Amino acid sequence: MDREMIINLSKKIIRIVIVAKLAGVCVKVGRAVYDCIPKYDTIEDIDTDLLVEENTTDIESIDLSVPKDLPEPF
Repeated sequence: MDREMIINLSKKIIRIVIVAKLAGVCVKVGRAVYDCIPKYDTIEDIDTDLLVEENTTDIESIDLSVPKDLPEPF
C-alpha cells in the first residue's frame, strides 16, 4: 500500500466514525424529545368517559336549515 491510499483510507474511517457519532447524538436527542411528549396512558385522575361525553355534540341538535336573511346574489 502506498502512502496516499493509507491517507485516503484513514480519512474515510474518520468520516465513518464522525457520522456514527452524529447518528448516536441524533438518536439520543430524538429519544429525549420523544420522552418529553406526554403519552395518553400516563394521564391520571381523568375520567375519559366524562371527557368524551362533555365534548360530544348531538348531531340532531344542530340547526342545518338555510338562514333567511342571506344577501341577494349579483
